[in-house]
Amino acid sequence: MDALVEPVDLARLEALTEIARGFVQASKAPNTLRAYRSDWRHFDRWCSEHRVDALPARPDTVALYLAGMASSGAGAVTIQRRLSSISQAHQAAGHAPSPTQDFLVRQVMRGIRRTLGVAPRHQKTPLTAGELRRLVETRVRRHVRRAA
Repeated sequence: MDALVEPVDLARLEALTEIARGFVQASKAPNTLRAYRSDWRHFDRWCSEHRVDALPARPDTVALYLAGMASSGAGAVTIQRRLSSISQAHQAAGHAPSPTQDFLVRQVMRGIRRTLGVAPRHQKTPLTAGELRRLVETRVRRHVRRAA
């Protein structure tokens, strides 16, 4: 029976492991990875100052961290990005489920978004009906000329 089992090619498995590591590295843009590291340092420092564990963090720790950022003037987008970074760090370290998925944390984040809002930064002025009509007429004239 042992004769039917093929030997394991350890060298090939090691090569595939390195290839997989490369794909993991390529899964996130360098700027995203920098942001995650910066956000994690911020959370880790906050946890140290408050004498609580950063990894694995408790859901109430994460909720208080979010509330602290919101009360000190951080924007909802920044807070959401830092929450994502905390989630990524917990997943990478094998801590499942992430405390960021806890009901309390999700509710605090939902309340922050509702309270602080996430307004568009540079909203464009909408086209008027006359401007839209001129654009369509110009497009139609060009199309007719090309077809002729």
